[in-house]
Amino acid sequence: MKQAIQTLIDDEAAEVDEGSAWTCDDIAAFHAQIELRLPERLLEYLTQFGTVFFESPRFAVTFPSGSTFKTELDRIGDRPDKLVHDTKFYLDQYNTQTGQFLQAARIPKGYIIVGEAEGKRSKILMDGVNVDSSAIYLWGISYDPWGEGDNTMGLGHVSDDLADWLGVMAEDPYGQ
Repeated sequence: MKQAIQTLIDDEAAEVDEGSAWTCDDIAAFHAQIELRLPERLLEYLTQFGTVFFESPRFAVTFPSGSTFKTELDRIGDRPDKLVHDTKFYLDQYNTQTGQFLQAARIPKGYIIVGEAEGKRSKILMDGVNVDSSAIYLWGISYDPWGEGDNTMGLGHVSDDLADWLGVMAEDPYGQ
């Protein structure tokens, strides 16, 4: 993973936000605020790099329907409070004072938002239940509850492994 990120940096296709690498305290803060768990590969990434901004490397996405397209990566990682906020924002929402239900989840339960793509119009997700999973998914932002209205396309499968995905982008950042 480290070599892939360095190659993308050398090719001016990525930039690490210096000083954003996560600490043990950051990991604890994340887990204290959300019931989901960070996948092992993502923990490795966050403790090495934190936030990495990408200059349009392209990658393929395959949806459950079989449709495939290429899109551009914007960012992977962020501050712990930002990843918690982003994930909670798209899950079921309740009024913390009254417990009143406010909004149905727009992403499937059990997933963590870990980045952005398509000029911030899509989110990069990983499994927040199975910490051994390193699969990467793409979700196009929708304003309907998960599985309803314009939110029925499903999660697009990007890769089975975060490190492999970064390696593929390092080899061919513009997805030729």
